[in-house]
Amino acid sequence: MAPTLRSLAVVVLVTLAATVPAAAQCEGISWEFSSGLLHVRHDARYNCAVRAFDHAVRLVDQILIVDEYAIAAGFADCICDYRTDVVIAGIDPTVTTLRFGFGERLVGEPPVSWTVCELPLTIAANDAADSATTVTLVESRSSGCGMAAGVPVEEPVPPISWDRFKLTYR
Repeated sequence: MAPTLRSLAVVVLVTLAATVPAAAQCEGISWEFSSGLLHVRHDARYNCAVRAFDHAVRLVDQILIVDEYAIAAGFADCICDYRTDVVIAGIDPTVTTLRFGFGERLVGEPPVSWTVCELPLTIAANDAADSATTVTLVESRSSGCGMAAGVPVEEPVPPISWDRFKLTYR
């Protein structure tokens, strides 16, 4: 059966959507390199129940991968602005790309969503670390409106029973 014009249009649209980078995914992510350290800043919006952030860094070929996990104590019916700052040492001029992945997760659970942003990374040879140096997470700081609520992240929100749920909304 020959493909129809409609099916070809769908294939073309899907192909174009898959190859065009989403600039909005990189909004709020910036970097600066100074004194041998890479400073990555992320201004983001997450659920108000986010109480902590966890960051991991690794180097794969010429790509520096930074993963940011916003750890929530539960899901709230509000959105808050957050800012994270990550400081990384051991970057050399051969690293050409910053791949920043971020998502939100409950304590002990995988992320419920995951977004990846790729930014070009240019490090001047005279500013960079020795190529034998290991990429290291030096510091990670975070702030935001949900973090002031004081719910400890180590204690996940217990599940609510159906009876308790019905009583709450009567």
